[in-house]
Amino acid sequence: MSHAETTHQTPPDPPPARATGLPRRALAAALTMVAAAALAVAAAIGVVALLEATPDQPNTPLITYENAGRER
Repeated sequence: MSHAETTHQTPPDPPPARATGLPRRALAAALTMVAAAALAVAAAIGVVALLEATPDQPNTPLITYENAGRER
């Protein structure tokens, strides 16, 4: 046997793939997407609730046509 034949060995076969690897990642990705969507919806509802909670400003004009001539 030559030196090249004794030092070159084929690498061992990779370990068998676990059957739960890909489905587990897909489930984690799906749950992350659902959580992100729920968080976005909750934030949007919160912003709308805050905007509706502010009191309306009174709509009274400072000058009307009735008293505009009396100020002069």
